[in-house]
Amino acid sequence: MTLQRKSAILLLLPDARLRDIYMSRFERDGWEVDVAVNLVDAERRAVQLRPLILLVHYSMLENVKAALKRLHGLPTLLQTKIVVADRHLSRAAVSELLKEGADQVVMTTHLTPQALVQSMNSLIDASV
Repeated sequence: MTLQRKSAILLLLPDARLRDIYMSRFERDGWEVDVAVNLVDAERRAVQLRPLILLVHYSMLENVKAALKRLHGLPTLLQTKIVVADRHLSRAAVSELLKEGADQVVMTTHLTPQALVQSMNSLIDASV
């Protein structure tokens, strides 16, 4: 599915190869994509990009509760869906992330880049 409108996503992922793969796939489907290297960089880039989605890898959040609270409190991210991704998370960890403010948690172990894009399209479509 290709987006009818230009949507923006900000990627905060530790693996450069994975960032490149996801960036390429999102751009191919019509998304505007930017990449951040840490949480402070993500906050700075969000001011300019105003992303609909911030895709952040679980390992990039040192203190998950504080980080999610901080991200949701930023004026530039008030309308942004925060999606946390990881390869392996327990059910308890997923529940904790959702309780602390993650809008969605995705398990990347069995998720192709195209499936991730489709999942983000669905998240945006559901919020419109």
